[in-house]
Amino acid sequence: MNKIPSFFFERPDKKQIHFEIIKKAEQGSSADHIGRFIHHRHEFVLVMFVRKGTTMQMVDSESCQVAANQVLIVPQGCVHCEDYSHYQGYIFLFTYNFFSSEQYKTLQNFSILNPLSPRKVLDIGADFNINPFLEVMLREYAKEYQPHYALSLQSMLFSLLIMLESLSQHQSLQPVFLIKEKQIYKNFVQSLEKSYETNRSAAFYAQAINVSIKKLNQTLLNNTGKTASQIITDRVMLEAKRYLCYADNSIKEIAAQLNFEDEFYFSRVFKKKTGLSPSAFRQKYALKSM
Repeated sequence: MNKIPSFFFERPDKKQIHFEIIKKAEQGSSADHIGRFIHHRHEFVLVMFVRKGTTMQMVDSESCQVAANQVLIVPQGCVHCEDYSHYQGYIFLFTYNFFSSEQYKTLQNFSILNPLSPRKVLDIGADFNINPFLEVMLREYAKEYQPHYALSLQSMLFSLLIMLESLSQHQSLQPVFLIKEKQIYKNFVQSLEKSYETNRSAAFYAQAINVSIKKLNQTLLNNTGKTASQIITDRVMLEAKRYLCYADNSIKEIAAQLNFEDEFYFSRVFKKKTGLSPSAFRQKYALKSM
């Protein structure tokens, strides 16, 4: 079974921090080391700020055009590449190791960092001008490594992500989870990420996070409009799309990897969900993605 290439975070210098800011010039790019035109699975988070020009980014087979005064967030685990690039701006790369344990717990609840959340380009124009804050971050980042250097950047990046999460909720009108329901959702997503290839039963995940199926479905319906079974299927289909677009495995191999009885059952489920057979989906989208 061929795997989609994974790109891991690696700084180009000796600064011992899991955070990097890359300045992107309109002509050419200093970001070649993150594989601009090679489809790859992110083992880090990428936040792209565009100040001038435009770029077309592919995220999990979806085309995302990002223009001036917009930001695109590519969560960890997504498959990504750059289709077209003619812009000026900045790319922020980081792993969760950069944050404290308490900050990490908070970030786990952010929709902008959830690969299952709808992909959305955010507007950071006049109503939400974060450019002054970015300028402060860039000046701080450019300093020589010194005591409290990492702590200062950690605090700023955490604050920036809070701003972007608030902006996302405002622009997409996403529902705000109750605290208890947020914990249930977080636990469900974490359990799903670990087991979606082998378990597609809502009862399995309810037991894994110690809630009843009724409570799990009620929480998910209230906040996402979907049942546990629907979200589980969405996650499995997302991985199937990734393999169809970015790997050359046969449909039979993909079905086996995702624990379907056979390729025919997998094809029926896939077509019911997407409207296309796996082969038709690959033919339509893989040529754009490879």
